[in-house]
Amino acid sequence: MREQVVRDEFRGLKSRFATLVATVSMVFLIVSANRIIVYEAYTSEYFNGYVDKNKLVGILTTNFILLIVFGAFTIAGVIFAIYFAGKYDRKGRIQLNLLDRIFPELRILGIFIMGIGVVYSEEVFYGYIFSGKSLSHILRTIVKHGVTVKELRARSSAGLGEEYSTFKPEWVQGFGSLALMAVCVLLAMILLTSLVKNIKNDDFFERSIIGKVLMGIYNIFVSKDITMKRLYLLIIVTFAPVYIWQGWIFVAMILIIIFVPRYYHDYARVRQGLRAIKEGDFDKKVVVRHRGEFERLANDINEIAKAEEIALENELRSQRLRNELISNVSHDLKTPLTSMVTYIDLLKMQGLDSPDAMSYLEIIDQKTKRLQKLSGDLFEATKASSGAMPISIEVIDLNGMAQQVVGELNDIFVAADVEVHCEKNDEHVYVNADGKMLWRVIENLLTNVSKYSMPGTRAYVKVREMGKFAALEISNVSRDALDMEPDELMERFKRGDKSRNTEGSGLGLAIARDLMHMMDGDVRLGIDGDLFKARVLIPRVGQR
Repeated sequence: MREQVVRDEFRGLKSRFATLVATVSMVFLIVSANRIIVYEAYTSEYFNGYVDKNKLVGILTTNFILLIVFGAFTIAGVIFAIYFAGKYDRKGRIQLNLLDRIFPELRILGIFIMGIGVVYSEEVFYGYIFSGKSLSHILRTIVKHGVTVKELRARSSAGLGEEYSTFKPEWVQGFGSLALMAVCVLLAMILLTSLVKNIKNDDFFERSIIGKVLMGIYNIFVSKDITMKRLYLLIIVTFAPVYIWQGWIFVAMILIIIFVPRYYHDYARVRQGLRAIKEGDFDKKVVVRHRGEFERLANDINEIAKAEEIALENELRSQRLRNELISNVSHDLKTPLTSMVTYIDLLKMQGLDSPDAMSYLEIIDQKTKRLQKLSGDLFEATKASSGAMPISIEVIDLNGMAQQVVGELNDIFVAADVEVHCEKNDEHVYVNADGKMLWRVIENLLTNVSKYSMPGTRAYVKVREMGKFAALEISNVSRDALDMEPDELMERFKRGDKSRNTEGSGLGLAIARDLMHMMDGDVRLGIDGDLFKARVLIPRVGQR
C-alpha cells in the first residue's frame, strides 16, 4: 500500500512538471515566432544597405531552431501532462477534485477563453516588439556601422504604418503580456488535464450537460420507474404548450397551484410517519389521500414499521429466553450438587459403617454421573454451535442407519413402555453426512421419545425423499402438555416438562440442530396438540 501511495504521488509530480514545461515552452515558442516575424521584415530589399544580412540570417536561423525546440517541448509537455493526469484509487479509478466535477462544457468554454487571452497577449507582445526600447535593441543587433538607429526606426515605422509608430516603449507592457500569456496557457493546461481525467474515468459524457439531457430523455423511454416517466410527462405537458401559445403559462401556473399542495400534503404525512417510527411508535400507520408513488412509499414504511415491531418482539423474547437459560443452567447445576453435598454430610455424620452408607454412595454416584453428563452436553453444545467440531462428509444409507439406531435403543423403549414402529423400507436413501454426527442426532431424538412419550403409546419413524433432501421423520405422543412454540424447544436447557424432573439436560435438540447445520441440513419441529413431530433434513447424494 505504501508503494502505491508513493507511486501515485510521483505520478502527480510528473504531471505538474509536464504542465509547467508545456506552459513555459509555449510562451517561448510564441516569443520565438514573433521574433522571426520581426527579423524577417528586415530581409526585404527595402532595407538593403542598412542592415547586416549575414548577421540577420544567423539570428533568423537561431530563432528557427529555438522555434522547433520549444515546439517539441510544448508537444511533449502536453502529451506527458495528459498521460500522467490523475491519481488512481484502490479501485483503479481516477480521484476527482472539485474542478473535475464541473460540467465539461464549462471547462471547454474556459479553455476557449484562455485561448482568446493568449491571442490577445500575443498581439500586445507583438506591438511591444515594434515599439520603443525593444525595437532599438533589435536594430542595434542587425544594423551596419555608419547607420543610425533613429534612421532605421523611421524607415521601419514608415513601412509598418502608423499602427505601431506611436506605441509607447513600456517594458512593463512586454513582461505583462508574457505573464498574461503564461497564466492563460497554464490555466488552459489545467482545464485540459481535468477533462482528460473524466475521459479516463469514462464519465465525461455522464457529467456533461448534453449527456445529462440525453440520458434523461433516454430514461423516459426505457426506465421501468413509472413515477419517473410520469414526472417527465408532467413537465412536458405543463410547459411545452408555452412555445405555441404564451398564454398557456397562466394555465400551467393554475395547474401547479392545484396539484403541488396536494402532493405536499401526502409528503408531509410520509414525513410524519417516518418521524414517528424514528421515535419508536411502530403502531403509527402512514395513510395518504391520493394514489401514486407516495401511496407505495407509505405502504413500504408501514411494512418497515411492522418488521421493526416484530424484531422488537423477538428481541424481548430472546432476552426472556436468555434469562430462562441462566435460571435453568443454575437449577440443573445446583440440584445434583445440593444432593451430593447433603449425602456427603450424612456420610460424615454417620460414618461409612452406617447401614445407609451404600445407598448414600449410590445416590452420590448417580448425581455425579448426571453432573458429568450435563457438563459434557454443555461442552458439546458449545462446540457444535461454534462449528469447531471436525467433520467428515461421506455417503450414508439413511434408511439403514435409522433402523440400526432404533434397534440399539430398543431396551430403553421397552423400559419406557413406548412401542416404536420403524417404517419397513428396503430402498436405499443415500445422503451426504458425517456418520458420527448423524448417528448422534438420531440418537438424541429417539432418546427424547423414550423420555417424554406417554407410556403405552406408539412412536413412528420413517424415511422419505423431499426434493434435494432426504427426510427422517419421528412422531410421538407427548406425556406432558406442550404449551410452547416449537422454536422454544430448540433453545438450550428447554425441556418439554416444565417441572424439570427428568434426567435430561435440555441440550439434545439444540445440539442436534447445530450438528445438522454443520452438515448443511436442518432439524424442524412441529406440535399438533399432544402430537410431537421432529423432521431431520439431510442433503441427498448428488444434490449437495
